[in-house]
Amino acid sequence: MERYSSKQEKMLEVCPQVDFYISSTVGLINALHIVDFHRNWVDQGLLKPQDFNFNLLQYTFWQRIDLLPDAYKQKVKEKYEKHLEWLRPQDHLTRATKGFESGLDYMMRRDNFDQFHKFKDGMQKLDVIRNENILEVFPELKELYNED
Repeated sequence: MERYSSKQEKMLEVCPQVDFYISSTVGLINALHIVDFHRNWVDQGLLKPQDFNFNLLQYTFWQRIDLLPDAYKQKVKEKYEKHLEWLRPQDHLTRATKGFESGLDYMMRRDNFDQFHKFKDGMQKLDVIRNENILEVFPELKELYNED
C-alpha cells in the first residue's frame, strides 16, 4: 500500500494533543479494502488502532454491503475476522472493533443480492456522468459482475 503525504504527519507533529481519528463510510465498493486502509495508516504511525470510526453506508440502498454475493461476503468476512484478531487487543476504546464487528454482522445477516442489478444500473449512470468505468477504477469488482 502506498505511503500517504506528509500532511498527516505534519498535522500529528503540530497538533499532538488532538484526538485525531478516521471516520469512514463503508459500502459495497470499499468493503473489502477498508481493512487495508486502516492497517496501513496504523503501520505508518498516522493513526492509533482504536482511532477508526466505521460508519455503515445505509443510503443509497444500491451501494450497501448486504447486496454482495455470498462468495464475496466470505472474502470480506475472512478479512474482517483476521483484522479483528489484530485489532481487539489494541483497541481499548472498542470504537474501531465494534464498528468492524457490527458491519460484519450487518452484512452476514442480510441477503439482498437479488437487488445487485440496482448497483450495476446506478454505477452505469455514474460512469456516464463521470466519463469513467467502475471496473477500470475498481478491477476487483469484475467478479461481482460475473456473479449475477
